[in-house]
Amino acid sequence: MPHQLEFAYIGVEVSDPVALGDMLTDVVGLLHGEVATDGSPTYRNDDRCRRVFVQEGPRDDCSVLGFEAVSYTHLDVYKRQVQVGAAKTNLRHHEANHVPINIVLIAMAVFVAWGRFGPHPF
Repeated sequence: MPHQLEFAYIGVEVSDPVALGDMLTDVVGLLHGEVATDGSPTYRNDDRCRRVFVQEGPRDDCSVLGFEAVSYTHLDVYKRQVQVGAAKTNLRHHEANHVPINIVLIAMAVFVAWGRFGPHPF
């Protein structure tokens, strides 16, 4: 099955970044990446300059995940899915005041998609 979404990066916050860095290079086999703007170390496994961001902190867990779509069309589809998910979550958590904003954004997205991919694109 072809994929439309690819893993792009991960950020982790750990209490001992040096130990994690040693494990990422010696055990996992990642290469050192470019140092981040805040001075924290990064690691990579391909031609990208950074794939894994390591920051010192108390969390000892993943702090951020990043994905990239293989095309702008697929990115639009995923953005709409996130918007629909946000509307569902707002309804589930009884946050009705946010739902109109989600509906307007979804309607605008449908309008743009219809203009782009409809029977008479403009």
